[in-house]
Amino acid sequence: PAALASVSVVIRNVGQEPRTLIVPGWLGFYQFDVRMPDGSPAPLTPFGRALAKPENRKEPSSVTLAPGALNETEVPLGSIFRVRPGTRHAVKASSEPAAGVTLQSNEIVLS
Repeated sequence: PAALASVSVVIRNVGQEPRTLIVPGWLGFYQFDVRMPDGSPAPLTPFGRALAKPENRKEPSSVTLAPGALNETEVPLGSIFRVRPGTRHAVKASSEPAAGVTLQSNEIVLS
């Protein structure tokens, strides 16, 4: 119960060609929609607010995924959002790995 919530986000190249993603820093690549039980957005922690500031963004880098390869990122949601243990929170992740391309995860529930 004292552990902070975290999720693992995995992107896999299911195509036949290598794909290059432009990654704007560690968590700048992902946007998270974390909802409270009443449907309202979960508030950010002080750390989450600091991450959201444009001046704290890292330099972009590129990641190339070979066909069938994957990239996994562990995200410390409990450090970024105020999520209460024992309370259900709906979570979705999305990213824009290339111009005009948006990837969206399935919804998971933290409780």
